[in-house]
Amino acid sequence: MASLYVNDEITPKLFIKLPDQHRSNQKSFYMNKFVAYVEEQEKQRQVFIEYMKNQERFTRQLLKYTLQLQQRLNQSVHENEKVNNDMNRLAQNQREMNDEFTKRCDAHHRTNEEIKDRLHHQEQVEQETSDQINAVKSQVELQAEKIKELIVKHQLLNKNLQLKLDDLVNEQSPFRQLLQTLPPNYPISNLFVNGLEIDVSKFIDIMSESNIAHFIGDKTIKSIDCNKIDGLIW
Repeated sequence: MASLYVNDEITPKLFIKLPDQHRSNQKSFYMNKFVAYVEEQEKQRQVFIEYMKNQERFTRQLLKYTLQLQQRLNQSVHENEKVNNDMNRLAQNQREMNDEFTKRCDAHHRTNEEIKDRLHHQEQVEQETSDQINAVKSQVELQAEKIKELIVKHQLLNKNLQLKLDDLVNEQSPFRQLLQTLPPNYPISNLFVNGLEIDVSKFIDIMSESNIAHFIGDKTIKSIDCNKIDGLIW
């Protein structure tokens, strides 16, 4: 019968390696910190997006107000032109009346020369002429009063127009406020300056004392007055 040999010095070994508990906890710690960082970045991104939306709404409202103000300004200019036309027409009527008055005076003088021997008829003609002169004078005085009223209205319109123009000049551009919030080298696609589109690539900075903003475009630096900027394309 065969015998079985057993070596007592042989010890069993595990084929499955148990995980290192310290490394597992360390990895979980860093993963949690990374997830928290990503969530914080996402919150900041959402806040920035909401801020940009608010800025866009503010810009649209300001553009709407500017268009309304421009329409009122155009209406005032149109009314001013109408008043000027009325004044020119009244001045033309005044000149025509003066010419008519001069013609009548000349006719009166010729009549006096022709009817020296007919005093009675001359008195009648002089009376009629005097009545006509008084009527013309009354009309002239009436026209002069109307002209004075139109001059006062014209001065008031000019004053209101000047005040509106001063308000437009002194009004700070909304794009200056927007650009002041941007960091240097912020990407911008295009600008609209006085209705003209200008290609740019980045915003550099803005000089507060001169109201000049600097941009990079076509490998050159472009300096633009903030008050002349009509729009931005991001």
